[in-house]
Amino acid sequence: MCVKPELGAAIASGVAALGSLVVAFLMYRSRPLAVRSVEKHSEELRQFLQAWYLELSRKGFTAKYSPGYELSTKFVIEEHALFDDIAQHLPSEVKLLEDWQQFKNGMRDYSQDCVSLWEQIQSDMQKATGLRYDYDQYKQRSEIGTINHQFINKVYEESLNLASEIGAKEIEKLSHKEIRDYEDGLCLRIGGLNVAFTSIEAQANLAFEVLALTLGNLSKDGTRESNYVSQLKQVLKQIERLQTQKDEMLSKMQQLQLISIFPGECKYLKWSKK
Repeated sequence: MCVKPELGAAIASGVAALGSLVVAFLMYRSRPLAVRSVEKHSEELRQFLQAWYLELSRKGFTAKYSPGYELSTKFVIEEHALFDDIAQHLPSEVKLLEDWQQFKNGMRDYSQDCVSLWEQIQSDMQKATGLRYDYDQYKQRSEIGTINHQFINKVYEESLNLASEIGAKEIEKLSHKEIRDYEDGLCLRIGGLNVAFTSIEAQANLAFEVLALTLGNLSKDGTRESNYVSQLKQVLKQIERLQTQKDEMLSKMQQLQLISIFPGECKYLKWSKK
């Protein structure tokens, strides 16, 4: 039988490739088990670092706040079997876990600052209007004698706009108010939103005046309301620091994934020797 030169060359190439694979496999198997265990564990650590990198890269920060919302400082990666183990394999000059804890503390602190400011605005507005705060923004019907989420949010959001230096003149948007009949009382509407509910028209007018005065005072130095803006400026600085910390950690994780064999010994490597 005559074999074409092209086919013969292809067969010879395939046999050579197969031979190379067999030799490589035999060489791999001939190495000590401990060496293979270290190589395998190093690959697992690189995969772990990649998963950590991806989860952290998706984490964002915002100074916006709504009741019941608090920035979570929980990460799925912390439940990974190698999360604690990575400490045994980091180069001495890499303080990734220390940076991580500092980062999480910063997230918790700025989130709590947002909560505290919201609660401060809520308390101030209740005292000024004489109306209770209706905390449940999802109710279809609000109770008479209350201000709601939308009322507080107008103050908080405009404070954040001013802190971000993108503030609009919210006071101009309040030039028109509506007081409508609402069940057995009255409803104050601003910008198409129901913001306060009362049985007394004078109290509805007072609620409007309080909101208008508060928004007008946000940009005036020395007023109580300007402190809302100052506090949110500090929150934005915290967020900027967190973003820097996040970027630095992501960079470290990328660099660590370039390590071919990780240093150190852990319980997994010790167990593999038994």
